[in-house]
Amino acid sequence: GHPRHDVYVHGGGHTVVEQVVVTEAAPRRRIDNGWSPSLAIGIRPSAIMLEGEKLSLSRLENPTMSGIGLLFRGDVTPGFSVELSFDYLRSGTVYDDGFAYGQTTVPVMLSALFYIFPYSRVNPYVVAGGGVHVTTLSYANGALEHELWEPAAQLGGGVRVRLTDSLEIFGDIRS
Repeated sequence: GHPRHDVYVHGGGHTVVEQVVVTEAAPRRRIDNGWSPSLAIGIRPSAIMLEGEKLSLSRLENPTMSGIGLLFRGDVTPGFSVELSFDYLRSGTVYDDGFAYGQTTVPVMLSALFYIFPYSRVNPYVVAGGGVHVTTLSYANGALEHELWEPAAQLGGGVRVRLTDSLEIFGDIRS
């Protein structure tokens, strides 16, 4: 199946015939204007602002939290990606009437990203998704801990910037 080429070398009254097999590297699968399917793995700093009450034991429930996240993103088509993400978010210890309160939340989300300019290096997008927040509440200096699973949804927008074929940065705001 590979093309064959005969190479003739002349010199000193002798002719040497050598058969060379020419192969090409398998090209990266490219579709539509150079786009190719890809899988990205990323880490991100995260912050979340929550509202409402959980158990109504403290007026400080649902504080602002920050942390780090891990995401897996697969481009399905030039204008559409799917993302699975996990974040680890903690509040600082806050005090209510002398008692310490803390909260840890692990959002696990599955999201769809819709790109506005799929072939551009600078590409705004809309994101929508759903999942669950796994939350641990710590009341009264850790004397009472409570874990709960809450359904969650998100909607937002952002921008993705391709620096090279294998490196990109992105940022978004989700509500």
